[in-house]
Amino acid sequence: SFLHPSQRALVTLEARGPVKVTGSAGTGKTIVALHRARHLAQQGRRVLLTSFVRTLCGNLDRAIKQLCSPDEQARITVTTVHAQALALAQRAEPGLQPASDRDIEAALTRLIPQYTPSFDASFVLAEWNHVVVPQGLTTWDEYRAARRIGRGTAISLRDRKALWQVFSGARETLASRGRADFAAICARATELLSSAQIVSPFDAVLVDEIQDLKAPELRLLKQLCAHNPGGLLLVGDAGQRIYPGGFSLSALGIEVRGR
Repeated sequence: SFLHPSQRALVTLEARGPVKVTGSAGTGKTIVALHRARHLAQQGRRVLLTSFVRTLCGNLDRAIKQLCSPDEQARITVTTVHAQALALAQRAEPGLQPASDRDIEAALTRLIPQYTPSFDASFVLAEWNHVVVPQGLTTWDEYRAARRIGRGTAISLRDRKALWQVFSGARETLASRGRADFAAICARATELLSSAQIVSPFDAVLVDEIQDLKAPELRLLKQLCAHNPGGLLLVGDAGQRIYPGGFSLSALGIEVRGR
């Protein structure tokens, strides 16, 4: 199919670091990702083509099947970020399963009377959903230093410590049942890769609709390309600088300035 010269330049680019492609709806961003996946597969590279939403990944998969030969398709994996995170984490913990929203809420609310009786459940759940999960916080030191953008209510260090006991305790409860929230699953997969307990199965990672992703997912995708930083291509909305949780790409060590 026809590619504009500006699209073809991105499809065939040999980059030294992560590349970000932005544009408004209908500008052909996803076409670039699809053709780049094919281009890299033709070179014998193993490609992950991914996004956050399952239906979008279904659309990408159908497009790859139309665009690529069977040999090219064999080198391209199309899956959600969470599905890939779980597959990687299960290499070390085969029985690990994602916790449902109901599981997580029950584990959190059960600990509130013990550690944070002065906070109601809605506040604690909002803190989890708007601070802990988007920023991928897994330790007390991370939560103590975390920015709480948009939360409105300032809390003391003592309250923050008590809240962390609820959050970490809930994760321990889930872990005892072989369950984890997806932020923790992404963090576990990232840790396995960074410590070389597992090796990335991909030479390149192409991400569509990056504005849907939070810090844990983006850290994982960066780590999947740690051996080849130029293999990371991020596609998303024009003008997006700050992502869910109040972070920037550069704050995660994904430096795209000039690319």
